[in-house]
Amino acid sequence: MQSLAANSASGPTRELAAFVGRLDYNDLPREVVEKAKECVLDQLGVQLIGSTLPWVKPVFQFASDFVGPAQSTIVNHGLKTGACDCAMVNATFGQSCELDDLVVKGGGHGGAATVPVALALGEGQGSSGKEILTAIVAGYEVLSRISQATPARSKRGFHTQSTVGVFAAAATAAKMLKFDPDLIQHTMGVAGSHCSGTSEFDRSGGEVKRFHAGLAARNGLQSALLARYGLTGPLTILEGEKGFCRAFSDLSFDLAPITDGLGKGFEIKETWFKVHPVVYGIQSPIDGMTALIEQHNVEPKDVKEIHVKVNRQAASHGAAIYEPADVVSAQFSLAFSLALRLLKKSNDLSLYMDSSLWRDEEMRRVARMVKVDPVETSREDRYSSEVSLVLQNAKTLKSYQRFPYGHPKNPASGTFLKDKFKRLAGHVLSEQQIDDLIALVDNLESLPNIKSLIPLLVRKDK
Repeated sequence: MQSLAANSASGPTRELAAFVGRLDYNDLPREVVEKAKECVLDQLGVQLIGSTLPWVKPVFQFASDFVGPAQSTIVNHGLKTGACDCAMVNATFGQSCELDDLVVKGGGHGGAATVPVALALGEGQGSSGKEILTAIVAGYEVLSRISQATPARSKRGFHTQSTVGVFAAAATAAKMLKFDPDLIQHTMGVAGSHCSGTSEFDRSGGEVKRFHAGLAARNGLQSALLARYGLTGPLTILEGEKGFCRAFSDLSFDLAPITDGLGKGFEIKETWFKVHPVVYGIQSPIDGMTALIEQHNVEPKDVKEIHVKVNRQAASHGAAIYEPADVVSAQFSLAFSLALRLLKKSNDLSLYMDSSLWRDEEMRRVARMVKVDPVETSREDRYSSEVSLVLQNAKTLKSYQRFPYGHPKNPASGTFLKDKFKRLAGHVLSEQQIDDLIALVDNLESLPNIKSLIPLLVRKDK
């Protein structure tokens, strides 16, 4: 383990704050700009369908009962409220259904931690598209690097989105507010007191999981505003003896990923766009099951057993639940997801929302066939899986999936991402709004004022 820095003027927290402060749009390679725009579009699509889902409605109702100044707009509903509450609600929408992106290095959902914050502040300030994109890139960088530095955090039960995500949201807000490195460092220090949230939902359910993204967005933005008003934070919040890395990871952390190569590349390039509305560790097994069904014309009556080899951490985060009790537990159930694929030939979000399927005896029968074998893998292969179907005739079919579709090593096409956006946004917006929004995001760097984007995110009859 790297020794802890004692000098607040030169440690990892300072270096990360300095990077965020000096980052300029002109520093961003074209591929990074294009990736950032894909992240914006993907996140907005998830926010829009999320705004219609019943389990996140309490967060919107909460914000509606305590409406703040009309600074920023909640998607679909058109309610204008304070920037903190707006970011909270839109971020909750943005992680409402397990279709939001994933930062491959380290973990966490960059879109939900950055886009709601950047747009909430950008609307009030009249920020440009370039400013929005730069702040989002900065947030992804912070999320990925701190997450990589603290791998033991997840093993201890802390949820990445509501712990590390706070720093990503804080960095995004600080960049939008044009803070200098000193103020960014204090923002990060204040954000460290906002980290909260466990992953117990992947054992027994609980829709509060969706709210973890809202907590991160609100708390990160709030940290920046408090720092602007003069509230100070510990300047060694990451590396300090009682700082985030030690507190959340005990002795199993390494400060090197926070600063190694900082400014020489961009972590946002390692973003995974999800295909299926499930936790990351179930994406690959669904692809493997699909391949076997399609290649061998497998029917439910043919299958005797289903064996799945997945990374140990992926198994911990998706293989504990066999009989869901709510939507989130269904989406974190490998057994339920594979039963859906075999019996329904689909993993559409609507099937996870169908409570009758959680109790369906045929679904439970197939789910009980699933035997999970957690294995150690290389870091690069931690999203891989091997699915084996043992048939009634004793024949075994196997499919190995190293990188699920949408992973940066098996990237989703631009056409797929736009079709995904159309499908999700179509629950709220008209076809014309959707086309206009895609065109605007495609040219986001040319937008002089983000305010012209906001009306496109609200249902026209509002």
